Amino acid sequence: MTDPLLPGDNYVRRQASSSRQARFSDDEQGRVVRYIEVKGRGPEDADVVTMTGPEWEAARRLGDQHWLYIVLLGDGMVVMIRNPYTKLKPRELKRWLVSVTEAKGHGESIALDGD
Repeated sequence: MTDPLLPGDNYVRRQASSSRQARFSDDEQGRVVRYIEVKGRGPEDADVVTMTGPEWEAARRLGDQHWLYIVLLGDGMVVMIRNPYTKLKPRELKRWLVSVTEAKGHGESIALDGD
């Protein structure tokens, strides 16, 4: 049995509660059958995509209705994973972004000219 909804079928955008755009796929009766998270990779050698905590939580909460689409621009392919929360083993990464401009205002700068 083939999956009735593939890229190019009835996709609509709706405003998500967090004010960002979410992607949904509806069936003929207008029922949401897929919540789609789309991530893209440009270079052919890129091997990871990032998901936020709320995105990964949505994957957990929605189960089989949640799909992760990874668009591989360098390969011209789309990888579609149903219920990625149960199938993938992502590595959690917590980061702190430091502004270089702010750092320059609070620290010393030296030239790297070799002298």
